[in-house]
Amino acid sequence: MATTALDRHREENASSDALSSVMATIKEQGVECVYLQSVTVTGRVVGKVLPARHLERIAGKGIQQHRTAAANLQTTREGVLLGGGVEAAEYTALPDLDTFAVLPWDSTMARVFCRLYEPDHIAERAGEPYACDSRGLLKRVHAGFTDRTGLELRSGTEPEMTWRGPGLEASFRPESSPAYHIEHLERGRPIIQKVISYAQALGLDMVEGDYEDEGQFELNWMYDHADLTADRLTTYRQVCKQVARELGIEASFMPKPATGMMGNGCHHNFSLWRDGENVLAEPGRTDMHLTEIGQHALGGVLMHAAAAMLVYGSTVNSYKRYWDAGQFAPSKINWGMDNKTCTVRLSTNGRLELSSPTPPSIPTSPTRS
Repeated sequence: MATTALDRHREENASSDALSSVMATIKEQGVECVYLQSVTVTGRVVGKVLPARHLERIAGKGIQQHRTAAANLQTTREGVLLGGGVEAAEYTALPDLDTFAVLPWDSTMARVFCRLYEPDHIAERAGEPYACDSRGLLKRVHAGFTDRTGLELRSGTEPEMTWRGPGLEASFRPESSPAYHIEHLERGRPIIQKVISYAQALGLDMVEGDYEDEGQFELNWMYDHADLTADRLTTYRQVCKQVARELGIEASFMPKPATGMMGNGCHHNFSLWRDGENVLAEPGRTDMHLTEIGQHALGGVLMHAAAAMLVYGSTVNSYKRYWDAGQFAPSKINWGMDNKTCTVRLSTNGRLELSSPTPPSIPTSPTRS
């Protein structure tokens, strides 16, 4: 009988139909290797690669990886690895088989996301979820929230990013803006087409996008359960990195690439649902309105906004975006409706837009990742 969280996950993998379905897909599509992916505390993707024929074994056993990988193998000023040092026990990464996907740019490769656990052999906490597993933590926190309230958080993101390369230069008057110009979208058509094609192949329901500032594109997908949106945002970043490699250009999620130009934000739009209904919206109303539950949700977000900046703005560059507040970035803890400099905006009836989050400052080019 399963006794730990790790045991239960192993049992789930062994008893579900997902494993046989994954192995059948591997055989049918000629998949040769699989990336076993986990997400670090700063949003990087780390893991291992294995020959696809071994996935069935690993689905029940897991892989080991040094736990400091969750902190990007960074060190303190004294040179000590964050997360336990060189003598820390490795964590066990176990695949979530429902996230298996064949990579559209190379069908011989696939990926699957993993959750992380304390290893079996340690004396204390053996088999417990690893506390620094940001992806696993979101799943646990959300499940606990739903158990307590009966509510489900649905979210969507607006991941802005800047692309640089031949032919992408924007032409416009200094006193005007290139935002929304179809001409500039057309200049970036090879990027847009590849990003949308790859993203849709990996399960993102791409819905709309625009051109916002010089070299800056925003391509969005349909909102969903918060867990799925988080995985899709990670997937989207990987898609953009691949497109940059293929086109020989540079793509960056850096929050503030240059002073005076629009920063790259990652607005989060969210709502709360119960029994298929958005409880932030009042049925029949078409004006801008929040229910009482919605007002409490808004109050909670504002109450914790200062502390949450550890996540919303995790780099020095993030604060350069906030400082240049005239460029639609929040600089105060406030809320509003049509004012896009607010921390939280009631964007439509029953939907709140949190504008503080910025993507980690990770550039992508043919030579950098």
